[in-house]
Amino acid sequence: MKIPKALAVAGIPRPECVDCGEEYSTERWMLEYDCCLPCGEMRAKKRTRTIVPLNKSHYFPCFDREMLKQLNPKTINT
Repeated sequence: MKIPKALAVAGIPRPECVDCGEEYSTERWMLEYDCCLPCGEMRAKKRTRTIVPLNKSHYFPCFDREMLKQLNPKTINT
């Protein structure tokens, strides 16, 4: 595993986030994340697609929450 350029505090490397430049935990880096938790949450919120299996059909990429709601005929609108 390649150690990133980081400050060494008591012999433990502190990796830097590729998005904001702040240091984040070594444990998170060992899990192969390259960003801190707040930047990771922002990255996850930007992803807005999912793959939906349709009944007796194929898989459908869905990009819109309203479209996803319309795909299920058994939903109850209130």
